[in-house]
Amino acid sequence: MRFALINRQPYRPLRFLPCPRCDLALRHSVPPQGRLEAVLTVRCSDTEASDAALLESVVFSLSYLLCLFSENDFSVAVLRVKLSPLVRVRTVNDNLEAQTQALFDELFLRDGMPDCTLSEIANVNPTRTLSKGCIAKCYDMSCLPTRGCVPEGGEIKAYNGGVRFQNGDTLIARITPCLENGKAAYINILNDKEVAFGSTEYIVFSPVDTMPSSFYYFLIRSKKFRTFALQYMNGSSGRQRVSGDELAAFPLTKPSHEALSRFDMVAKPVLEQFKVASLEINRLNALQQLIIASISSR
Repeated sequence: MRFALINRQPYRPLRFLPCPRCDLALRHSVPPQGRLEAVLTVRCSDTEASDAALLESVVFSLSYLLCLFSENDFSVAVLRVKLSPLVRVRTVNDNLEAQTQALFDELFLRDGMPDCTLSEIANVNPTRTLSKGCIAKCYDMSCLPTRGCVPEGGEIKAYNGGVRFQNGDTLIARITPCLENGKAAYINILNDKEVAFGSTEYIVFSPVDTMPSSFYYFLIRSKKFRTFALQYMNGSSGRQRVSGDELAAFPLTKPSHEALSRFDMVAKPVLEQFKVASLEINRLNALQQLIIASISSR
C-alpha cells in the first residue's frame, strides 16, 4: 500500500516517528513546485492481505501518518491514497469473471441450433412489490458498474417510480450509451425479500423454475448477447433504447440441467466473492474520504 501526503508549506525536515505495528519506509522530497511530499509505504505479504487485515492495516497506517504530520505541525492540503492490494483485488475479480465467462460461453453459447428463446427460460421485468412513498434503497444509472457485478453507491429514499428488483435479479441498461458501455449488475447485496428500485432505463431478468440466477448475469455479459441487443436499438440519435421484449427474443439452445449445475457450482461462489470484495472496497473508499474530509477541515 502506498500513501502520499502533500504539503503546500515551504520545505522543512520531517521528524521520523517509528511505527510500532507496521514495516514502514518513509521518504520525503521537494517537487519542482516547492511542495513537500512524504510517501509512506506499508508492506503487506499476500498472506497478510486478507480483507479484515487489509482494512486494519489501512486504518492504522493512515492514523500513523496523521500523527506524524501533526507532530511536525504541517498543514496538509491534499491526501492521495494508492492501495495496491485493492488493485490486486480488482485484478483477481476481473480474472475470475473472465474465466467464468469463458466457461459460460463454452457451455451455453457454442455453435449449435437454437431451440428456444430467452423468454422461455427467464422472467423479463418481473413484478416486484414496492408501494409508492415506501422508503427503500435506490440504485440509479450511475451506480451500475461497467465491470464487475455489484452496484456502487446508492441511497435510501422514498420510492416514487422506477424499476424494482431484489436479490437474484440481473439488471442491464437499455439506453445508449449505457448499454454500449456495459452497465449491468447482479443483485446480491440486499436483505432477504428486500425490494430496491432504480432507473426506468433498466431491464430486469430473474430465474424461472430451477434455473440458477447466475446464468442471466453471465448471459447479458456475453459478447453474443451484447451484439444482439445493439442490433435492436431504436429511437432518435443519442437516445436509442432496446426493449425487454426484444431482448426476450434472444435465441439460444435450451441449457441442460447438468450444464446448469456444473456452471452454477463455479459461478455462485464467484458472484459471492464479488460481493464481499466490493463491500470491503467500499468501506476502504469511505475511509479514504473520511480522512480527506478530516484533513481538509483542519
